[in-house]
Amino acid sequence: MKRCRRTRTRRTSTPWPWLALLGLVTIHGSQASASMKEGEPEGLQPGEEPIALEVPSVSTSPSTSSDTSSTALPEMGETSGNARPTALPETGEASGGISRSDDPAEILVNANRAYEATHYPQAIEFYNQVLATGAGDGRVFYNLGNGYLRNGQLGHAIAAYRRAAALRPRDQEIAANLAFARKSTRNDLAPPSPTQLQRTLFFWHYRLSRAELLHLLVLTNLSLWLFFALRRLHRQSEVLRWLSMVALVLVMALGSSLALRLARPARVAVVVPQEITAHSGNDAKTVVRFKLQTGAEIRLVERRTNWLRIELPDGQQGWIESQHAEVVVEG
Repeated sequence: MKRCRRTRTRRTSTPWPWLALLGLVTIHGSQASASMKEGEPEGLQPGEEPIALEVPSVSTSPSTSSDTSSTALPEMGETSGNARPTALPETGEASGGISRSDDPAEILVNANRAYEATHYPQAIEFYNQVLATGAGDGRVFYNLGNGYLRNGQLGHAIAAYRRAAALRPRDQEIAANLAFARKSTRNDLAPPSPTQLQRTLFFWHYRLSRAELLHLLVLTNLSLWLFFALRRLHRQSEVLRWLSMVALVLVMALGSSLALRLARPARVAVVVPQEITAHSGNDAKTVVRFKLQTGAEIRLVERRTNWLRIELPDGQQGWIESQHAEVVVEG
């Protein structure tokens, strides 16, 4: 008598983690499409004054200085969302007093006070001192950009705003002031930036800073090894199998993004003088190919001694003197 062998059917489970990941991509992609339109929040119109940072423990009376252009410029002291300069203690001096110090906290307070007193060159000097100590962050670059913009240095302002946006890519106040500064330029050149499709498909690459990418990569990598360890104890668990696969995909995506930023950071040259000429070679005696105005943002192709090779959006290339541009490396 033959014994009937019972066949075992393998039970399949719905790949719900993959569906959840697809939903996350769709949600974040739609958010990126809505909020990253040229880095400008919805409702900001030409000529409208953008939101600026509030300075803690400093008089917030608006400036009426007329030493800048007639275009509306950002004011310190307006309330804004989550972008605020680092809260620091008072220096113990009388109100409005400014003193020299080696403490980055006191230097930042002095910078804020100088800005409120409309002493913009002094405020710029203090903000640069804070950054030179390594204690600055995206909010300090933002305030530095405001100082440059108020002082009529449009090229330096755009460079500072770009550095602030690289450190705080989702900050709407930084994006608004950067867009505002770009509207003040006399250039018709579109700044180097990824397409909207790229921003949507690879939202984590463009909406996360390098530090955030690194932190998430560490967390997902630890989660991946934890799921692998648990699977050795529960080999039949479909949930752990899918979680391990999702964690592996996240590690690969975040790791590739971080490696791309480290290996090939975006390099942009921002024109500082009112007008410069681009030559056919790295010599002032060569043929002039085109001219650029202050605030122009151009992709940097090559860097040589005292010269930069740049490329316009239409593919034209030229050489400009390095002293005429501020190079921003966004990695």
